[in-house]
Formats: sequence, C-alpha cells, structure tokens
Amino acid sequence: MKLSISDGVTERLSQYLAALGVHLWDSRQRASFAMYMLGLLSDIPHKSVESIAALFACGPEDADAIHQKLLHFLSTAPWPDDKVRRTAACWALSEMTKKAPLQTLIIDDTSFVKSGEHSALVQRQYCGTLGKVANCQVVVSLTAATERTHTPLDLKLYLPQKWTDSQELRKQAHIPTEITFQTKPELALQMLADAQKNGVPDALVLADAAYGDNESFRKGVRLLKLHYAVGIQLATTVQLVRNGEEVASVRDLLERVKVRPFRRYTWREGTRKKLTARFAFFPVRIPKSDSQEPVWLIIERRDGSSQTDRAHLCSLPQKTPRKKLVYLLKERWCTEAAYQESKQQLGMDEYQGRLYPGLQHHLTSVLCTYSFIVAERERNWTEGEPRSGHMQRTAQILQRHAPYSVATLRKRIALAVTPWLLEWIGPLPSRPNRTPHHSAHPPLASSAGG
Repeated sequence: MKLSISDGVTERLSQYLAALGVHLWDSRQRASFAMYMLGLLSDIPHKSVESIAALFACGPEDADAIHQKLLHFLSTAPWPDDKVRRTAACWALSEMTKKAPLQTLIIDDTSFVKSGEHSALVQRQYCGTLGKVANCQVVVSLTAATERTHTPLDLKLYLPQKWTDSQELRKQAHIPTEITFQTKPELALQMLADAQKNGVPDALVLADAAYGDNESFRKGVRLLKLHYAVGIQLATTVQLVRNGEEVASVRDLLERVKVRPFRRYTWREGTRKKLTARFAFFPVRIPKSDSQEPVWLIIERRDGSSQTDRAHLCSLPQKTPRKKLVYLLKERWCTEAAYQESKQQLGMDEYQGRLYPGLQHHLTSVLCTYSFIVAERERNWTEGEPRSGHMQRTAQILQRHAPYSVATLRKRIALAVTPWLLEWIGPLPSRPNRTPHHSAHPPLASSAGG
C-alpha cells in the first residue's frame, strides 16, 4: 500500500483550517489555532504550550511572546468548542463514509493522571489509566467507527460535584455558571443527542458496564431510536423470554445452563492469532423495566481469563445473525485505539493548565487534529484493509511501523507541510531570513521518526 499523503495535503490543510476558522473570532485566533494544531502534528516529544511555542519561535527572545499568545488563546479567549468540533467531525465523516457506512457509536471514558489537586476537575476517583483510585481528570467520549476506521466525534469533561457545588472552585477554574453536575451516562446521552441533531448517521451504540448497568442510559438510547450493545454485571437480573422463568441473576442462569449453550466464534484476525471466545445467547426481558421488548443477553467466556464470563445486553432484533452480534460487540476496541493514539501521538493528556476553558480548548484541538489525520488516511487509502496492514520501513520513517497507523500518518503529514509551514508564520513580527528556532526541540518532522 502506498499513501501519497503529500499530494495536495497543504491545500487541504489550508481548507480545513479555514473551515474551522469560520467559528473563531478573528485572524489572531485563527493563526493561534493553526499554530497549536501544527504543534500537535509535530515531532516534539511533549505537546505542551511551552514546547509548541518554542517550535515556532524565531529565536529565544520570541519564545515567551508566542507562549503567552498561545496561553491566552487556550485559557482566556472565548471560542465555541462545540461548533469547531462539529466541523471537524463532519470533515472526517465525509471521507470515512465514502467507502463504508457508519457502523457503531462507542461511548467510553478515559482519565488523565495529575500529581496535584489544583488543575480543573481533578479529584481522587477511579483512574482507568492506572487501574486504581488516584488524582485524575475524566473525559467521556463518543467515537464513530465504520468497518474500516474510527474517529472521536465529541468529548465531555466530567465535573465532579466537588467542583460544581463549590463557588470558590468554580471561580478558581473559570467554570461557566451554566455548567451543572451530570453523571457520565447523562453526558453520554447528551453527546448522542447532539450527534443526531448534527446529522451523524444512526449506528449501534456500544458501551461498557459503567453505562450498560444504568437503565436510564439504555432507555435514553432507545428513545433516540438507536440500538445498543452494552456490558452489564453478572448480578443483573433477567427473565428468559421463551419459557417465562422466574427472575434470576445472570450468574444464577449460568450456574443452571453450564456449558451447553456456548459456541466458539471468531471476530477478527489479530496480529499473532485469530481472536476467538465462546459465546452464549439468550432472549430475555429486564424485570421492572419501562420497556418489555425482548433483548439479547450475550455471555462471553474467554479462555484463560481471570474473569471468565462477561455479560452484555443488545437490543438488536432477535433475527440478527449471532456472528454479526459478536462482531459488532467486539468493536469497542476502536475507542481504546483512539485514546492510545490521541495520547501517544497528539498529547491529549499533556495539557498543563489549571483552567476549565483551557482544557476544553486543548481537547478540541486534539480532536480536530485527529479528524484531519483520519480524513487523509481515508482519502489516500486505495487497497487492502487499514486495520491489518503489514509492518515496514521507509526512507522517511526508519523505525518499524504500520503504514496505515495514526502515528505514521501524523509523521507523513508533518513532513509534507514543513515547507509550507516555514513560509507561514503569520502571527510573528517581520524579521529578515526568519526560520523557526529549534534549539530546544526537534523540527516539525524529523526524517527518522522517533
């Protein structure tokens, strides 16, 4: 597979920035946004405001001025995150859905570990990144996926009640007065509703048990006329449809049926082996639920796992082929991939400011950068399956890499736009023979990516 990423990429990036810039107030905001996004694309090891400012400085004397300019843009300047994110999502989806329809909408949350307690929204809570309770910020996300690729559509910051109930903390973090406490399932439903209003095609909603155990969340998804496939705890009570048995927990049901209903299914070719597990399917109703429509209870039994059984509820029609149910259920991996790529390649978790608006603006910039990379991949990909390409080396990128990955495409885009970038330094004062200062950081894109 050959990705001709350099063909017209600067023109498309200019068009993309212009489309996003429609929602910004003036040329200074547009220049700052472009600078910050190009910094996220760059090869600097830490995507902080200070590092990005140094990347664009003509000399040490300019670094502080640009640093203050970017800090003001992120932390103080008002601009509409929702409109900018909507434009970015439309840009990515327009390319994604040319080759395959939207298949799933994935709800999940991720956390950013923080050492102190003064950054906005930080508190001791469960941190998925560490797998334990720690100081962290939590973000709920909505990711869209086709059978070929995926992209985050929206992100919502989870505001603990400690922050929403305290006027002192609100003032300290510049949290707008209209922002109130919402649970994570409520934030997820809001994003799904917003996506529908913005014209995002309907798709199956996936989520783990943190959302699936919430009946209001499941009901809200169905009220949006969407189907769901969500995790639940084994203690959840269900009633089998076929014989009208009394209510029993999923765990008790498994004790009765033993291994008889389980069959092995393969859902994807992994890098080393096929991904398989045993599954059992039961048509059930949820007792005391407002809706008595039958849903699938799907039990997954993994080989050699410490938690051998995992339960899921799925509202897709009972005639849906079971192999398709398994395949769709396992597409939740897309959101984990999006988190990993956004953190490792675009500095999603590296914002060091303490203000709520600054964190919002940073996440918007990361989402916009990710959307552009995904659109470029879909535009340039012509053969093979993007999720299963072989590893190789190139003259520009010497390390072993996947040619379809976000990491590789970020480097290719950075290499392609470097000449254009050196001509474009609009926000800086006019200087003779100006070239960005790189004494402390590597250039926008190195020839042997790290």
